[in-house]
This record gives sequence, C-alpha cells and structure tokens, in this order.
Amino acid sequence: MKCKRCGFENKGKNKFCAACGKRLKAPLILKLMGILAVLTVVAGSLFFSITILEAMWEDGDEGSAQTSRQNEELQEAEESPWDLGSLWDDAQAGEVDDYGIDGTDLELSDLRPHFAQEESAESAVVMVYMIGSDLESMDGSASDDIEEMLEADLGENLQIVLQTGGAKWWYLDEISSEKQERWLIDQEGLSYVGSAGSGSMTRKSALTDFISFAAGQYPADRYFLILWDHGGGTMGGYGYDELYEDESLSLADLSEAVQKSGVKFSMIGFDACLMATVETAFCLEPCADYLIASEEYMPGDGWYYTDFLTHLGQDPGIPSLELGKEIIDDYGYYYDNDEVTLSMIELREIPYVYERLGDFLQNARADVQEDNARFRELSVARSKAREYCDASIDQVDMYDLVRRADFEGKEELLAAIESCVKYRNDSSLTGSYGLAMYFPYSAMEAYGDTSRILDSIGFSEPLEVYNYFLSVMAGGQSRNETGNGLATIRERDYEEENWYRDYQAEFDYGEEYGDLYLEETEEGFELILDEEVWDLITDIQLVVMVYDGEDYLNLGYDNLVSWSEDGNLLLDFGYYWVSIDGQPVPFFADTAYEEEGAMIYSGRVYATLNGDTEIELYLEWKPVTEEMAQQDEFEAEGFIKGYRVVNENTLTVAKGFLPLQEGDELEFFCDCYDEDGDYSGSYVIAQTTVGAKDPEVSYEELEDMEVICWYALTDIYQQELYTETIVITP
Repeated sequence: MKCKRCGFENKGKNKFCAACGKRLKAPLILKLMGILAVLTVVAGSLFFSITILEAMWEDGDEGSAQTSRQNEELQEAEESPWDLGSLWDDAQAGEVDDYGIDGTDLELSDLRPHFAQEESAESAVVMVYMIGSDLESMDGSASDDIEEMLEADLGENLQIVLQTGGAKWWYLDEISSEKQERWLIDQEGLSYVGSAGSGSMTRKSALTDFISFAAGQYPADRYFLILWDHGGGTMGGYGYDELYEDESLSLADLSEAVQKSGVKFSMIGFDACLMATVETAFCLEPCADYLIASEEYMPGDGWYYTDFLTHLGQDPGIPSLELGKEIIDDYGYYYDNDEVTLSMIELREIPYVYERLGDFLQNARADVQEDNARFRELSVARSKAREYCDASIDQVDMYDLVRRADFEGKEELLAAIESCVKYRNDSSLTGSYGLAMYFPYSAMEAYGDTSRILDSIGFSEPLEVYNYFLSVMAGGQSRNETGNGLATIRERDYEEENWYRDYQAEFDYGEEYGDLYLEETEEGFELILDEEVWDLITDIQLVVMVYDGEDYLNLGYDNLVSWSEDGNLLLDFGYYWVSIDGQPVPFFADTAYEEEGAMIYSGRVYATLNGDTEIELYLEWKPVTEEMAQQDEFEAEGFIKGYRVVNENTLTVAKGFLPLQEGDELEFFCDCYDEDGDYSGSYVIAQTTVGAKDPEVSYEELEDMEVICWYALTDIYQQELYTETIVITP
C-alpha cells in the first residue's frame, strides 16, 4: 500500500509505513499471537542524555532537532507580533480597520456594509447544526452542550433552532438516533418541532433545508449559524455523520449549501476542529460578517454556551465584536488557554487578504525563478511554520509562515492578516495568530483533489504558485542518485498529475548528495556533511527496530538526536525507548516546539481499546527548560493526554481527547519484518489494564536486545532519505 505522507510503496499489509511511520489506511487484522516475550525491561526511569538535550536546545527553532548551522534568521519570536488588548480597544472604538503593523493604516474604505444592522436589532435566532457523530455516542459531548444552552437565560427575543442527528446513540433521552430531528430552545426549554428525515447530515441539501426552515419559521433581525461536529480544515471540510461514515461537506459543498439558503448571518461559528482557514473564510465571505473558528484541534467539550447566549438574549443588538470576544474569552478561560485556538475573523476583509496573498506568492515565485537558491527560503519557512493536526492536511498558520519568508508584499500581507483577525484567545500554542492556510508540502498526493476544491470556490490565484512550488519539489526528489550510504525512500512519478511541470532542465538543484555514510569515530557513528548540504535538511528522525531472534520489530521513530564535538550528527542510541507501564511500545514522535522558554515533546502510540477499537494514544512530556536539561540525571515526566479513535473513512478530525477509563484494556501492536525485510505481520507486543490512574509513561531500557537504527532525513524538496543502518548490541 502506498503511504499518503511519503509515497513509499509498502509491501504486504503493513499498518505503519516502513519509511516514515505514518499510519496506513488498511483494515485492522491483528494476529493475536499472545504477548510476545521479546522485550525485557528493567525497573527505573530514563535519565535523558545531557548532551542530547543540550544539543536540542542549541538547535532551537521550535525545538526541532536540527543543526544549529541553519535557519538562525527564522528563530521563533517569544511574543505575539500584535497585542490582543490593543486590538480589542481599537475594535470598541470602531478603529479596527485602521490598525496595521508598525502603525501602517490599511485603506479598506471600499468594504461592503455589514449584513446585519446590529444597533437596531430587537430579536435574534441562533441556528445550531449539530452532527452528533462519535463525539456524542462515545462521550455525550453534544448533549452536554445542549444542556449548556438550556442553562442560558434566553429572554423573550432569542431563540435557538437546533437540528440533531448523525450519532448512533444520544445521551439525552428525548433525541432519537434513528432520524434527524429539529428542536426549539427558548425560555420555556427544549421542544420538538419536527423530523428532518433520514440520510446523511453531511449532504448539502440537508444543511440548506435546515437554514431555510429556521429562517422561515423563526424570523428575526439577526441570524447566527453554529456548525457543530468534526472538522478537517481546507482539505477535509466539515462534518462526520456516524451513520454515513464516508461522506463530509467540502468547502465547495459548504459554501453552496449556505449561499443557496439566501440567509445572511451576523456570524458563522465552527464548534469543530481546524476550520479557521483563509480558504474557509473566503468561501463563506458572501454569507456572513464574521467567522469564529479554531486553527487547531478543539477539546471535546468545545465552546461554552451558557454565558454568551444569556447576554445575546438580554441584548439581541449586542455588537458582534463584543459577542465574539465573550465566546473566545469563555472558551479560553474554560481551557486555561492551554494549546487551544479560537479567533474572530472579519469576512468582508478577506477579499483584500486574498489579493495580498496572491501578490506575495507571485513575488515569491518570481524571486525563486530569478534566483533558484531562494527556493530554500520558501521551503524552510513552510517547514518551520506552526502546523496543525499533522502533516497529512498541510495546514499552517498563515502569519507564522509569511513572517519567515522575506519576499516582496510580506508587510502588506501581514498587515492584512492583523486587520482581519479581530480577536483571538491568548493561546499557549506558539505561532498561532488566528488565521491558518493550506500550503501543500508533505501530502503532495492530496494536492490534486484539494486544488480542485480551491478552484471550485474561486480561490484559484495561489494555485499557479503551488503548481510551480510542487513541481520544483518533485524534481528535487528524483535528482539524487541512490547509493549504499544514503537511500531515498521518496521515489514517485508525478508526470500524470495535472499540476506537474518538468523544471529539472532549467532549475539549478546544485550538487547531488552522493553516497553518504555514517563514519565510525571515537564518539560513535557520525554523519559528516558539508555546510551546503546541512542547509538543505529540514528534519531529522531516529528510526529504531529491535531483533528478537526471528523478526525485526518496528518501534517507530523519535526526535532525540545528538551532535559530536565537531558538530556532526551523532548516532548515540542509549538503549532506552518510550514505554507504557514499563513496556516498550512503538512510538512516533511529533514535532517538538518551544513554548514560553521550554521545550514541549509529544508523540503518538497506536493501540486497540478493549479488543476492538483502534485508537491513537497521545503522549506528552511536561515542559523541559534549558536549566532542567543541564541537571545531572534529569528525568522528564511523560503522561497520556488522551486518545482519539482512528477513523479511516473521513479526513475530518475529532474534537478533543477522550479519557481512558478504569478497567480499559490496551493492546499495543507493531509491524514486524523477517530477515529478508519482508512484512511478516502485525503483532501485539504489550498490553495493560488501566487502573485508577492513567498508565505510566517513561523511557525504559531495551535490555539484552539487538537494536537496528538509522536516521531519516528530510530535505527542502521533501525528499526523504535513510542513512545506512547501524546494528548496536548491548
């Protein structure tokens, strides 16, 4: 099966890509052979290598384990580029449009009027399109939010019109799982107003009919629309109906559904993940004055509804900016602004942002064509920008990306972003400034489909630049000759893609890498590269397998690397690996980030829950400061943030993390290979039962195990490379 992240053609029925570790979309066929007695562990905790941690601190930029030689000009800023308080002060004074970077005024006098006449509004209707999905059936999250709505004091002039469905089971007894239903919430409580029939709630017609029904039956001076469920950003769209798992609303579908209703909204809000993108804003601009959405995952409980609905009930003419601020502040307060994002975007400014984005991208392309070496600047900026979800959706913070690349039009675009983002929560998630964007990079195979979505909503100006950028990348992936010292794992043929153009004859890629070997020195095995080569490397991962005498077990990859005294990449594996309840498990590291002067390390472990549900366990370590790293025998504290169910039928992402419950049984599995390198099965290698506390996360020693490890490097062309493998014995 071909990996959608790296393109490697996996043989057999691997569950994880043998090249990059990405979870493959394949059926779960666990070969329950019992618990393999292959990994013997010893008691105790991992004491991180001081040299490793210090090296990572020196390497800096967002914590990625990379050589300190590169990208010093792109170091993460410690503070937000603009102040939230001043933004809100400007908004109250009616001067938001005049706020610009470095005091520059934005001339946006040609903006369309707001749809809603807020000051004269005496009534309001909030439409909530609630696709319950597994968020409801597994955790009752939708029912919890309905209870919050019922706790609000709505008064006489606010009504909530609710449509439910899309879940196999509802916690509220009144709500049926067999059909879509419509409800009215007013000062009298919750009342049933009719059936909406059967079929998927992710159909365009279903959303259009709901909006038309709500506006027709409950006329008001102002309308608000809240879309509740999973979200998948620009690539994945909105909505996951648990009864119709293979469908979702693309941005094109979403735009068409809302526009066809003919209703204009004061605000459209997504109580769903990943929807605060410039593309979402662009396609909904004709429909609403403001958008409230999140750049990143959202917790399962989502928005807090009681207080802002109460205030809207008290004053249906409350300014949208004031109401949006309350939604965002309540949300941030509820979650202590801990890695959560929520922002308010003025949609009528989005056409201006779109124009400035087009200018910036066209200038970047022109500069790269004139000086091919500048491709590195654009690629590195993309690789270092705050990324959301994972690399499979290619979604990054727009401001964070642009500020890292010095092309003409940069300041104008940054100012436009600042102006349209009217308010955002003060998230601890660094590099998050309120507006994300799709920029194809890692998931190149998905670009063809995504580009057609963008073209269908009229977001076509960037596509020419994306086509050029990806074509150059494709050429870079095929230029290097494979040798024994370094093997490429990204050998793909893009000639059939409609976006591909062959630029190899006119683009100067520089010298090929050649055969690169790990040289044995007094310090260990070192990868010695020229300065010019290191400048092309954007990511480094340590891949680890162990040999049990019969099979090779894939333990995944980690981003802990170290450097020799001479500044060379040093393979210095200390026989410790990520473990759950003392048992080493396959682990796949996420990008490490620096937040408030500390490094945040995280990653994923795949497991089955209670014998039949595939899940991703999300692991994180408490922040590590430089001072901590310098302490002798420092112990990093890891913990389980929660889990998400692996859903292979949709690109949308579940909100929040589900908590483990006492008595839950976890089985951890990994792919295995025979001595010829052929896939031999996916086996359970460890199991545990959850007690009163979550299972313990630690690093434990691989005692008496033969370890096979190598480095996986990624360059500015997204060419992924393996060093030669090194066998380490205790």
